[in-house]
Amino acid sequence: MSSADLATVLQYFFIAWLAVLAGLVTVKTLRGDINTNGLLHSVQGGEPDPERVASVATTLAIAGYYVIQTLGTPLDDLYHADTRAYFMPDLPGEMLALLGGSISVYVTGKFLRRKNGA
Repeated sequence: MSSADLATVLQYFFIAWLAVLAGLVTVKTLRGDINTNGLLHSVQGGEPDPERVASVATTLAIAGYYVIQTLGTPLDDLYHADTRAYFMPDLPGEMLALLGGSISVYVTGKFLRRKNGA
């Protein structure tokens, strides 16, 4: 078995492993085994906080984008001959800025809610 064949086998193994892991987390979340109380609310039973909703939505959207980008990139494009290794694709700077802005809005909202006693 050549190193290219081994890399392909490992690629499919890790894709399958991540799919099983994502499925397991999804099933456990839907069954209630993973506690998601407080994910979108700062006050139990209150309205969802806009900054929390935006932060979760942005994070999930960027993660989805990255997964699609990674799976759509040919394996040969991820190989760097100078280091003889495979690398994950880079996330565009705009996505990093969007993620950083979303987290900044979340932290600011959390700070202001605590300051106002909410």
